[in-house]
Amino acid sequence: MRYLVLSDIHSNIDAFNSVLSFFKKKKYNKILFLGDLVGYAAAPNQVVEKFCSLKGTSYVRGNHDKVCAGLEQGNHFNDKAKAAALWTMQKLTRKNLNFLRRMPQGPLVVNQDILIAHGSPINEDFYVFSDFDAYQIFMHTKNFITFIGHTHLPMVYEFDGEDIRGFWLTDRMVLKLNRKHRYIINPGSVGQPRDRNPKSSAIIYDSDLDKIYAYRIKYNIQSAFNRIKKRQLPIHLAIRLEYGV
Repeated sequence: MRYLVLSDIHSNIDAFNSVLSFFKKKKYNKILFLGDLVGYAAAPNQVVEKFCSLKGTSYVRGNHDKVCAGLEQGNHFNDKAKAAALWTMQKLTRKNLNFLRRMPQGPLVVNQDILIAHGSPINEDFYVFSDFDAYQIFMHTKNFITFIGHTHLPMVYEFDGEDIRGFWLTDRMVLKLNRKHRYIINPGSVGQPRDRNPKSSAIIYDSDLDKIYAYRIKYNIQSAFNRIKKRQLPIHLAIRLEYGV
């Protein structure tokens, strides 16, 4: 089975379309989505509708999905994120708003090997930035792979039962997984990368070969920039796309 693993699209339809087009040639059987369809950028309806048109998806909600759907107030958001969330909530169609409200809370068991969550299977809003953060997840789970998003950083944490090794996923990297180890894997962000690389980030997991294939995909950043500017969202949300921060 080949899984396309995506996270954090954040209303960036230009990035989302480019990623889907790129992976048509790579062949996959199922999509695993780790949350945050919306928030930040200016095409929330287009992103939700495109996602709903896809077949073979397993997914969980993200923190921006919750706030944009009105399930939470976003009190922990900074001013720019909250402004975008409020704008998104006003622009979403009733159908798309209801879809966001029905998105399941993680963690979600995909099969005996795979668990997916937004921030962490312990707490969907928790950020995993360190070996210590990863250790807490390993102590609370038993599955082979936990896929997470939320940080927008393409990272792997590998646990051999004693030590944890954390490292970046880079473009065209092929990682052979060890069945005697366990993994937490973040594919990075489709719509708002934050590792100083503006290209979209996504991975393929081949469960037959136990291999991860990491990719960076170029998209029309100027188009995404212009959408944000035209809708009068905070300009910082457009500028950061150019720098991958």
